[in-house]
Amino acid sequence: MVILMLLEHDFPGDVRVDKEVQSLFEAGHRIIVASSTSKDLPRVEKATNCTIYRKKISPFILKSSVGALKFPFYFNFWRSFINEIAITEKFDAIHVHDLPLARVGFEFKHKLGVKLVIDLHENYPALLEISQHTNTFIGKLLSSKKQWRNYEVEMANKADALIAVVQEMKERLCNLKIDANKIYVLENTPIVDNKTIEKNVNSDFLTLTYIGGITEARGLQYIIKGMALLSESHKNVRLWIVGDGKYLKDLKILSSNLGVDNLVTFFGKVKSSETVAFLAQTDIALIPHVRSEQSDNSSPNKLYEYMSVGLPVMVSNCTSVERVVKETGVGFSYIHDSPADFKEQLLKIINNREVQTACGENGKRFILTKYNWNYSSRELIRLYSDISIS
Repeated sequence: MVILMLLEHDFPGDVRVDKEVQSLFEAGHRIIVASSTSKDLPRVEKATNCTIYRKKISPFILKSSVGALKFPFYFNFWRSFINEIAITEKFDAIHVHDLPLARVGFEFKHKLGVKLVIDLHENYPALLEISQHTNTFIGKLLSSKKQWRNYEVEMANKADALIAVVQEMKERLCNLKIDANKIYVLENTPIVDNKTIEKNVNSDFLTLTYIGGITEARGLQYIIKGMALLSESHKNVRLWIVGDGKYLKDLKILSSNLGVDNLVTFFGKVKSSETVAFLAQTDIALIPHVRSEQSDNSSPNKLYEYMSVGLPVMVSNCTSVERVVKETGVGFSYIHDSPADFKEQLLKIINNREVQTACGENGKRFILTKYNWNYSSRELIRLYSDISIS
């Protein structure tokens, strides 16, 4: 099949999309990627595994995407873009990455008589409901929570196939009366490359590391409060926070107020290539997201990254993440907003090096046998096999 992918940001660069393109190419499909960009990049580029069409998007049009269901600017940009591509390219399916462009995809499905696949990277309506920009006065005017909920159900029913990022996401869609037979689960698992990290841990400290964006929803405030409780008995446990975000200042103030700023280090934003050095010095990796409808249906890349390099993990009790941790035995989970439970669960692992080692080995084993892209991508290939004969 010839597949047109709609992507609301630069390509390449999104790890999930990059992997999907390569897997479909290897399965014999021809891939065309339509990518919006704010950079000065070639309008058309022939890559080894796909053809890339790019169209520069203005800051105004880009910001209007949050109000796309109320105002036409964003959808009109994409309608024009796809029409330009359709002059020279013919395709059999439109693969929309994430919910917003589903309507445009459906319009061209109807217009051109092609298949429509909606790839739900996340629970988009739930994400909007907890995002800062949609909870401002202007944000609430532009984005209706109820409208996005209804839009998701409408588009899911109109699609030929849906991709859910995790089993819990599929169950959520089924609860919305979406046909389970057209929902395929494709998790954010890594490509197995047998990479190893030469450990360089400090024997005087046990290092907990968080790497990622810093928002209130990431739950680091509860980790810092847990560190304050832990410091009463364990002075040798330190917390490294690697990343940047609007909530960083609040966390620094909290750390200082609780008197643990000597145990908590903020490194700010670093290049992705530099994160390996932090992981090499890490004893336990953290995924502390606050529980929400969004995080209960998530598949964090970092969970599998930590597993692949043999790091034990501590995670909050978000449903999908907790399930994987319990299934694989790679660490422990705690009640997401309870510093006391974080401390209690952490003590199970920091007091026992054998448990840490076992958790790390379990992670590497499950990456090799189940949670890897070679295994996961079978569902993506099956999807296109199914719709090609339907």
